[in-house]
Amino acid sequence: MQAQIAVTRMGAARVKEFCARFGAGTVTEAFAAILQGAAQELRGAIGKLEPGEAYAEGLLDSDGVTLDHRSSWR
Repeated sequence: MQAQIAVTRMGAARVKEFCARFGAGTVTEAFAAILQGAAQELRGAIGKLEPGEAYAEGLLDSDGVTLDHRSSWR
């Protein structure tokens, strides 16, 4: 938990530095462009899928409670 808090604080500090260097508007526009590009890529990938349902199963090394715990997503 402490590592998560530390990395979040570090990220916030870096964003603050970017805003000071480039301006908040430029940073906001850059983030928006990144998100828009990712959304377009995702829509394109989804558009290539065959119609119907899909199923996936993954194995976590550890969920922190039970070793080799299987997780399924539908």
